[in-house]
Amino acid sequence: MFPTEEDFALVQVIFDDLVRKVCGYTVPRSVARARGILDRALTCSMSLQRQDFESDDEDSGSEHIGSDEVAERLGVTRRTVQRNAEAYGGQLISGVYVFPDEIGAESG
Repeated sequence: MFPTEEDFALVQVIFDDLVRKVCGYTVPRSVARARGILDRALTCSMSLQRQDFESDDEDSGSEHIGSDEVAERLGVTRRTVQRNAEAYGGQLISGVYVFPDEIGAESG
């Protein structure tokens, strides 16, 4: 069984609590950097976990495209696509938006 979002939140809370106990409220830059790395790793793990669950529900042959291709298909800017990513069915995976391949295909 994969860890849940609550499990990851607990890890973050414990990390923060340990840092406060050891370092006090002034957190050294190296510890703040470690917390950032932890956050990115947990976020990436959750994104990959969600992607695995969603791909189980979809056809194995489904493809995804990036913001640039969606923007080109819809005739808008990349920034517009990213701002409206959720409305277009996009998902943020490891810091990059991915979209279903069928977006805008009927218009192009």
